[in-house]
Amino acid sequence: METIRKWIEENRITEVECLIPDITGNARGKIMPAKKFLREGGMRLPEVVFSRP
Repeated sequence: METIRKWIEENRITEVECLIPDITGNARGKIMPAKKFLREGGMRLPEVVFSRP
């Protein structure tokens, strides 16, 4: 995580976007402020994203 933190700070990233394909191939995800992403140590997504169309 330290490598990611350093890269985010060096490149002045303000938002982190996480997208994954659901079971039908549609993109699902969310966007969060980079500071919150670093503070929380990552991003959580609901497990239902992996099983519901």
